[in-house]
Amino acid sequence: MNYQMVINRAGDEIVGDVGFGTFLSMADEDLSDLQIKISYIGEQRKPLPTVILRCNDSKEKDPLVGSREVLKLRVAGIDFTNDDLTPMFCAATKEQLSQLLRNVAQIPTVASAVGAARYDGVYFGKYLALSLFNRIGTKDYRVQCILGQSDAIPLLDAVGRAVSTDEKCRKTLHILWRGLGFHIGVLDPDSDDDGVSDGREASWGTNPNDPDSDGDGIGDAVAIVNGRDPLNPFMEPVSNPLNNIDGGAFRGSRVVEATTTPDLCNGHATLQFAFRPAGFLPATDNLVFLQVFRRTARKADGFQIPILPSLYIEYAGSPELDLHTLNGATVDHKVGELDPYYNGRDLQDVFSGALEAQKPGHIKLSDIEPTRMVYHCRTYEEHWRALNPEGVREIQFDYETAAFCENGDGKGYYLGNLRWAWGKARSGPVRAWIDAVDEVQAEPSGLVEVECEGIRKSVSVYREFDPGQPSPFFSDVLALWLKNHKFAWPGRDLELKGGVSLTIPQPVRVNTHIRISTPNDTAEDRLLDSQRLQLLGMSRTIDGTDITGTAFPPDYFPFSLPIQVTFDYSELRARIDSKTLGVVRYDSQKKRYTASDLYILRKDDRAQTITFCTSRFGRFALVHRA
Repeated sequence: MNYQMVINRAGDEIVGDVGFGTFLSMADEDLSDLQIKISYIGEQRKPLPTVILRCNDSKEKDPLVGSREVLKLRVAGIDFTNDDLTPMFCAATKEQLSQLLRNVAQIPTVASAVGAARYDGVYFGKYLALSLFNRIGTKDYRVQCILGQSDAIPLLDAVGRAVSTDEKCRKTLHILWRGLGFHIGVLDPDSDDDGVSDGREASWGTNPNDPDSDGDGIGDAVAIVNGRDPLNPFMEPVSNPLNNIDGGAFRGSRVVEATTTPDLCNGHATLQFAFRPAGFLPATDNLVFLQVFRRTARKADGFQIPILPSLYIEYAGSPELDLHTLNGATVDHKVGELDPYYNGRDLQDVFSGALEAQKPGHIKLSDIEPTRMVYHCRTYEEHWRALNPEGVREIQFDYETAAFCENGDGKGYYLGNLRWAWGKARSGPVRAWIDAVDEVQAEPSGLVEVECEGIRKSVSVYREFDPGQPSPFFSDVLALWLKNHKFAWPGRDLELKGGVSLTIPQPVRVNTHIRISTPNDTAEDRLLDSQRLQLLGMSRTIDGTDITGTAFPPDYFPFSLPIQVTFDYSELRARIDSKTLGVVRYDSQKKRYTASDLYILRKDDRAQTITFCTSRFGRFALVHRA
């Protein structure tokens, strides 16, 4: 039988590139040499196999040799395919391959494919390349197309419906299916008909043959979509979302509006937060807000995907730094700011989140005006366009906003925090709500004692779980942000003897005693020599115990944020160029120096000081490059 061909000449070579309709019209008896390749070409490489389907009547029994023609087909304009990985093969009957062609013809991207495929980089979320090759007599036929994520699901489902009766084909395709994160369709059935596929239940550990694995009367799918553990019948009490706060320090905080555009795709919300201490207020001349946020996309089956802030929010900080987030969360700040505060002092802090900045000078509780912040939230087309191929049905933005003393006697104190969220389901309205508020009730009762050269100083701090303190997750995100942005965090400053100064962060996990001493010996390390580094005469040991003197477990650090340490090396005989100056910590277990768990914040050539932050105790020493 003759099939219409589109002939392209490349030098003397004749390439038979045809439209997909040519393959669709091929008779079953002409499919003996049909080769079908499905290859992952996503923008983020994954170790996913290239799958090749062949006819089980092929004359060439070696699948690698018999598929060499389709393996040659590459997508032009792209260099991140997985074709260089070892392919996986499976064979089907001519009738199954014919049904496969009819099934995939229902996908417009495939049905309209003509000739070779070329990646132009215009579309988002490219996932798969489909390549077809057949040799009938002396003529070669080939066609390719690229399928985005939204087409990848129907493609694999269409292929699976045609060949899933063959166990090897089903298992081979299932590897690719699961690797892409798809858990629906004929390749991943739902044995207990609870709305969650067997593949997803396997990843959750639930019983694929029981719609209610923990027997609590709530189905597995319903439990997961609502954020519950489908294996644990116990349920934490859920707070009722609030639209406004009528009392306490956050009185006046409210959801101003939540509006959805007519097309139901985009929307915005406006919230106002007010804070006026109702009880304890240390002497301070500026109250600010500090905010951590995290965005999550949720699939139809409840599976959650963190959304990196720097990719989807225009006022996040520099992408190189904000990509270093914790579970997709980061500190909310504006490009170009010198601090991460709302209601702060730097010149960039002049947007809707910085109304009524406090005037310099200590504020009395009797005449303080409420610190207020208006926050505008918006969804963007990119939220849905970039994530829709993943099957996203809802996006949610979770925030924790903490009221904070920037300086004065209360420098470094959190006085309260507010947790709120907003989000939007696909084709649903924008929602915004306040989850909970918490505020300090009294002066700090935590204690940090610092001993240096026989002199002790005490600092009052709040403890981690005292009322009004931010969550541990908030502190973890902030600690990572401080490291990446090299921002000096305000805390309780202590000038000590021996050329050492400390800034104590808060809250503290347990009441702590810190002892600073000068080691009697010098720990040598050949690794320093290999890097042409030399130890200077400035070395201090910073140890920590609880307040009773009980040693902390190894690697335990009682502070939520790093301690800031300043070494004054002006008494050293040789004047050192700060450019060659560094800080190391001696690891007694590995018997060598390391720079892990510390980072240099700043160097001052004139004052001959170096300031660094550490999240571990140990022996610290100055080094310089000879």
